[in-house]
Amino acid sequence: MKVFRYFTSPIWVLMLFLLITIMSCRGKPRGLDDTLTPLFELKVSLQTQELNILPDEVRRRLHVGILWAGIQIPSEWCAEQISAILLAEEGEEGHQEVDDKSKEEETDQENDEAMIDFARLAQVVELCPDPFGVHAALSGPVSPWQEDEGDEQQQVTTLTFTALPSAEVLIGTPDARVGYGVLVIFDDVNENGVLDIGFQPPPFMPSDDDFDKDDDPDEGGQGWWKDEQAPDIIYASSFNTLLSSHTRVVFREGSFVESFYYPLGGCVPPKGLSVLKVEGGFEEAMCESLPLDTPIPLSIVKPTKRTQELICDTQGSIWVSPPDESTPPDDLEAQCLSTTELALTDPEADCPNLTVLSLLDCSPFETACVDPEWNLQTEPPDWWPCGDSL
Repeated sequence: MKVFRYFTSPIWVLMLFLLITIMSCRGKPRGLDDTLTPLFELKVSLQTQELNILPDEVRRRLHVGILWAGIQIPSEWCAEQISAILLAEEGEEGHQEVDDKSKEEETDQENDEAMIDFARLAQVVELCPDPFGVHAALSGPVSPWQEDEGDEQQQVTTLTFTALPSAEVLIGTPDARVGYGVLVIFDDVNENGVLDIGFQPPPFMPSDDDFDKDDDPDEGGQGWWKDEQAPDIIYASSFNTLLSSHTRVVFREGSFVESFYYPLGGCVPPKGLSVLKVEGGFEEAMCESLPLDTPIPLSIVKPTKRTQELICDTQGSIWVSPPDESTPPDDLEAQCLSTTELALTDPEADCPNLTVLSLLDCSPFETACVDPEWNLQTEPPDWWPCGDSL
């Protein structure tokens, strides 16, 4: 009787129950091989004739995917240069005419001429990433391009979402967050089934042993420059810049608060996942929310520096330093921005990059450079190509 009471105590009853439960769950693990339930599906269409233009090898590797946008952080050098050029007219206020007669002789055309150096502005804008462009953050769902439906004129494929966007790409407070995505068609160059975001270090980096010892860029080390990664090749995209009409994928949680994060000009996207067709500039945009089952048309374009910016991490791809006695390699493109600045770019680079060699460490906003870190204006290197005739 004592034994019977011992085995019928609450503890042994609980242990017996757990043992029976565990034994009943034995067998093949479930969920590892099961097909994930789709949360959303988007359809993308391409003109058949555009697909036929692509080489067979590219068509074999062609994928459709989502690129989630991140926060745009312009390069300090680019921001300073563009701002200084656009504000040049204000900087001329201190130059006053001392000869009243010469004032009267000024023509109306001279009075109307802007003080902005448009030639230099064009140079800087071409070298710098688009300040209104989309900055890559994370890759989203990806699928090989395969014709699900269509006809002789166009092909339609389906992109399936099996998970919500990561919190890393949702901007705002917990009760009002939004994320924006770009539909892309790309060449999966390394055939890993992933949309690879690339990074290219600036060319012609100064040789310094400390760069190889310190992997923390926040502490002045440059070990992160070794993390060069080739991007996939973009052939079509739905959203490149805020300056033109586009189609963006939107995921909204909670309320919607207009901000400088890819502003919509007063348009309010619906909650959840949606596709927003945006017409016009971002200040006065006209928006239309498309049904998720509506095929989104994309167009094949030739990959260029601007189209590849979309799939490249451009943060840290611009470097400003003094020149040394080493002559830049011949395979780099050199362009004089002024008598004291030389821009170097690598035309063969997979991602945009830029090194600016400057004879003087001074902000363009400083009227007098009092304490520069370096000043080589009187003793430039022998090879320096940017002279007084510029």
